Amino acid sequence: MIVGAVIALAAAIVNLRHLLYSASLAPYLRKLSAPWKWLLAYLLTDEAYAVTIIRYHKSQVAPSPDYRHFFLLGSGLALWSTWQLSTAAGILMGTQVPASWSLEFTLTLTFIGLVV
Repeated sequence: MIVGAVIALAAAIVNLRHLLYSASLAPYLRKLSAPWKWLLAYLLTDEAYAVTIIRYHKSQVAPSPDYRHFFLLGSGLALWSTWQLSTAAGILMGTQVPASWSLEFTLTLTFIGLVV
């Protein structure tokens, strides 16, 4: 029981970043309808947020307020599609990778790459 509560609390704390992401994007997306906001919230990831907020802050390339949500939609859909295809590839081809390749370290390398 306590372990489950600790896991739920940790997950909630880690995902509070989405609240901060949403708060910083709100001024740019304020006039959107609820269905648009729900869709964009579903597609909001760390990477989609990063490229979108940089785009919005560059005033010389900032899209019109009527269309700026399409940048977030495009980046979110690109990342979501890649995630889905990569997951499917892993499910379908993961057992084909020989154990002799010793790929256990690739997860660590991925996180090192993200930090860099």
